[in-house]
Amino acid sequence: MPSGTADFHAALQAAWDGSGLNDSFQALWPVDVDKTAFPVLHDQEATPDQPFPYCVFETAKPTIATRMTNTINDKAGTKRNFREYPITFNIHAKPIQGNPLSPKQIAAGLSDAVLQVFGGHSSIAPKAEWEMTNGGVLQVRYISDYPVRTELYHYMWVIQYSFLLDVPVAIA
Repeated sequence: MPSGTADFHAALQAAWDGSGLNDSFQALWPVDVDKTAFPVLHDQEATPDQPFPYCVFETAKPTIATRMTNTINDKAGTKRNFREYPITFNIHAKPIQGNPLSPKQIAAGLSDAVLQVFGGHSSIAPKAEWEMTNGGVLQVRYISDYPVRTELYHYMWVIQYSFLLDVPVAIA
């Protein structure tokens, strides 16, 4: 049973998997690709020979926003750490044979789908469902999104968030 940051990473992957985002990305993969052989969402770096488009999420060191102790309803006592956790989604795209959209347009379309799930979309409320074994996601704050040309005919769409997590820590 994971706790702390590992628990959040598992919840993030579960929210992504439960959102339908994998289908949106995989629909653009070549037809000869075994969709079970490659994940869509990667932690820090993509797997070798990864089909395009795909997404890599990056994390920064979480900071503790506040702490409190609960001993009224919890006999052992629990410290609550509210952590600010920056997460960046990097959506990678390149030209798709037979698709008239540019890599930048492909990445923009997929970023729109991610914004609908995690927040930041102009007209659709976030629909991600969060379930952590210990603690929870209190708030997802959209920061920014923007395109970056990574190489000739390759684009990356960057989406930045700050997650506020409730992370319990047992005390004696």
